[in-house]
Amino acid sequence: DNLNNFIEIGLEKNMSLVDIGRVYSRVGINKAFSRRYLRTHSAPYTFDFFKNHYNLVQARFLTLLGKRKKVIVLDCDNTLWGGIVGEDGVNGVVLNSDFLSIQRLMKQTSENGVLLTIASKNNLTDVLEVFEKRKDMVLRKKDFSVLKVNWNPKSENIKEIAQSLNLGLDSFLFIDDSLFEINEVKAALPVVETFHVPKVSAEYWEALAPVISQFYTTTISKEDLARKDLYQVELNRKEDEKSFENYNEYLTSLELKMNYYLDSNSDIERIAQLTQKTNQFNLSTKRYQVRDIDRFIASKEYSVFSFGVSDRFGDYGIVGVVIIENRNKEAVIDTFLMSCRVLGRNIENAIFAVIAKYAKSYGAEIMLANYVATPKNSQVKDLFDRLGMTRNQENSDERHYSLTLKELNIVEQEIVKTKENGK
Repeated sequence: DNLNNFIEIGLEKNMSLVDIGRVYSRVGINKAFSRRYLRTHSAPYTFDFFKNHYNLVQARFLTLLGKRKKVIVLDCDNTLWGGIVGEDGVNGVVLNSDFLSIQRLMKQTSENGVLLTIASKNNLTDVLEVFEKRKDMVLRKKDFSVLKVNWNPKSENIKEIAQSLNLGLDSFLFIDDSLFEINEVKAALPVVETFHVPKVSAEYWEALAPVISQFYTTTISKEDLARKDLYQVELNRKEDEKSFENYNEYLTSLELKMNYYLDSNSDIERIAQLTQKTNQFNLSTKRYQVRDIDRFIASKEYSVFSFGVSDRFGDYGIVGVVIIENRNKEAVIDTFLMSCRVLGRNIENAIFAVIAKYAKSYGAEIMLANYVATPKNSQVKDLFDRLGMTRNQENSDERHYSLTLKELNIVEQEIVKTKENGK
């Protein structure tokens, strides 16, 4: 433990510590080591150890690169249970230890902030009856954010799920026992990762568990734990929006409120997590870990803002982050990002008003910012233009902006009511 602590304290910004204790707990000490390998090759680790260690390291890389999976799309027949409910009936489907272990794995993954959804070619009433009447089921209807139970192509249902959750298809994993359905999704949605359920149910858990490691995250925030409820509330918002012909009237009806916090130690894990996974509304796409954010907050050279948003439907949680580097008379925007959950609500304008006012208050005369292009953040390439900054230099990958703060007239947002520290 002392060695681990020493290593972790001395880590550089671009380093990440992988705890192989997680491998031991998954594989077991006896299966992780081999005395014979130690004697013959001076290498005590087994193939099972290296395979699981690779999965753990791969998951860490995906997290740090913002490519962590977020949504699991599940078939039902021969995937969540054995048999076909339309033919075998509710009481005839099989819930042996193999399928129950899979359901427990899904339940645990969901509790860590991953969204479970269903895309099944079935009658909806049959599927719902299994969840309601089979008391031995681990998963219930409430564990799923979206259910698409119909006879449409699975790829169409997955696209609709992605649209309703406002998440990219590359964050999806599709699990099905039918090779036909797997291939149909692969052809139509190649960015969606797929998993073909083994025909032998006893092999199911062992084959799927390493794939689920892609949902691993270095931190679990309170927003993660409430993710399913947050997306259900978002679906309620979208349904309510349909009753308004004018979008601005709808925004006004939401009664949006934004609280902002400066150098909040209680938000460190959530801030780091947002930098790691936010791709669409992220101007620089810099990835930081908890210790990085901790250093920024402790340093006088940086100011770290976190933004929480709520409306009449509920609380979105911490959904925005701005990191400013304070250089004498210059305020340099290092990071400007928002969760996709609050896109299209004028939150970015309210955030910019806060940071511009802050920069003026400590004597900054000019604000500088960069937009760095990625395959996913094209929707914000003109954000600094819309916010009134001057574009000074650009190439195909990057744009450089500046803004003179002395003459800036900061207008409070009418749609979004802003408060400091919730006061």
